[in-house]
Amino acid sequence: MVDSASLESLLSFLKGSPWSGRIYRVMLNDYPPDRENTQGARWNPPDIAAIYTCLEPAVCNSEVEYGLSRRSLPIKAGLRKRPARLRCGSQTPLDEISSCGTCRLNP
Repeated sequence: MVDSASLESLLSFLKGSPWSGRIYRVMLNDYPPDRENTQGARWNPPDIAAIYTCLEPAVCNSEVEYGLSRRSLPIKAGLRKRPARLRCGSQTPLDEISSCGTCRLNP
């Protein structure tokens, strides 16, 4: 895992580019779709918040299923998986999507 200072240094070399489109994610139970991961995961250390999304709904489902399959504790009965669709604005730099404020939920 890369520490947050190194990650920020690596990301500073990337240039953002405008992007618009739909992104998807699957939320468990009643967590809102804009909830950030602050515990750390595959792409973010615990001190850098991230919102994991995909361009295809099927990829989101696969990611969630894989993550659940790797848990050492049993999955609680009644766990709900809720798909969410978000739309990002046309002038949003790709590296600022999670904090830009122009992403919104579509019903």
